[in-house]
Amino acid sequence: MSMDRAVAILGPDGKLLQPNLVFEKLFGDTEFLDRINRDARANNGKSDCEIALPDGRTFWVETIPMDGGWLVSAYEMTERSAKARIDTLTKFGNRLMFHEQLAELLANPDRAAEGTAILVIDLNRFKAVNETLGRNIGSGLLGSVADRIRSELGSGDRVARLGGDKFGIIQTAQPQPQSSAALAGRLVDLIGRSHLVEGHLIDIAASVGIVLLPTGANDCELLLKNADLALYRAKSDGQGAYRFFEKAMDEKMQCRRQLEIDLRRALALREFSLVYQPQFNLRQNKVTGFEALLRWQSPTRGAVSPLEFIPVAEDIGIITSIGEWVLRTACLEAAAWSGLHTVSVNVSALQFKSPNLVATVMLALEWSRSAASGA
Repeated sequence: MSMDRAVAILGPDGKLLQPNLVFEKLFGDTEFLDRINRDARANNGKSDCEIALPDGRTFWVETIPMDGGWLVSAYEMTERSAKARIDTLTKFGNRLMFHEQLAELLANPDRAAEGTAILVIDLNRFKAVNETLGRNIGSGLLGSVADRIRSELGSGDRVARLGGDKFGIIQTAQPQPQSSAALAGRLVDLIGRSHLVEGHLIDIAASVGIVLLPTGANDCELLLKNADLALYRAKSDGQGAYRFFEKAMDEKMQCRRQLEIDLRRALALREFSLVYQPQFNLRQNKVTGFEALLRWQSPTRGAVSPLEFIPVAEDIGIITSIGEWVLRTACLEAAAWSGLHTVSVNVSALQFKSPNLVATVMLALEWSRSAASGA
């Protein structure tokens, strides 16, 4: 049963001075007051303890010191526990509740086998809305999205906000995969329609990853990981898409993680090199410059194509460090060439966002001039 908070002021002698009706009814008994007072005195007035009532309810009791005694407040644990599992913005369950519901489902293999699917939904362009229009508008947008998700749920579906702009749905007792595909399609369409939030007309898109039980996983973390892999694939395929988890997705992700590790090692161990492609001037009928091209010779992978590793370097944020090395090396090597030749260096779009790009170019040129003069 949900109750109002029990609150009271106790005097230095432990007597009840100003209790509200809820506190007086629950803890007016001397036994409970004695326990609260003992804990408070033992901790200089600041304490918390758990008290079980004869009717089976459990309360969390907190005391705070004040002049001439202490302030006491108590919450029913069942109510407090429920609040800890609810997202205050959307009124959906939160990630903790979602995990508990998944664990309960997986503990019953017969129920899990009855047409169960897990859908994970992520919003595209939500971060831009937060940054340009502010968090209040972002919160309003999440509320609008939550209402649209709620409108598409079946009676047995469970939904949670997993954090930020990410939502999860457990769909049970439905023929699969057609039911989860139909739900994902409706959500992608509905969320993708314009949202009116405090006078702002906002367009976003949703991507959905789907994993089916029982083949998807046998524990909560693996299940959600597989759903995230399907979501990642959906986002890669374009905004407003949904994808089912496939085992090949996990294998591909493992390969991608290993490539990231090898790429970071390559930067640290200087496994990169430059080759130079001539630039021929047709009017002058001669070579006038060279374009520096980055190459990676991995000791385990062999020659790795830039088409394979450059996008990964951009994704994991080391392209700026690689680009700085390319600039310095190209300028230093070009300084040792005979004749008047220019050298061109490709610069990632991400490097242009760095405030240090101009300083990096100037420093590379300064080093090359020093090297050429023998300084």
